[in-house]
Amino acid sequence: MKRMTSSNYNPCVNCIYSSSCSHIKYNAPVCPERARYDRLAAYEDTGLEPEEIIELKGRMEGLEK
Repeated sequence: MKRMTSSNYNPCVNCIYSSSCSHIKYNAPVCPERARYDRLAAYEDTGLEPEEIIELKGRMEGLEK
């Protein structure tokens, strides 16, 4: 799968909420847009395809029972 995120990209730069963003104005610790971007980047860091995630989830659920 082609990577959609980049380690040197700041999603706040192109954010449509930049004029009203509390993350920028008040240096708030949580920005919903940044959180989504970081979550996608973490998923991409696994190197797994969506099908592999589903398969692993199924295996883990089988072990828990």
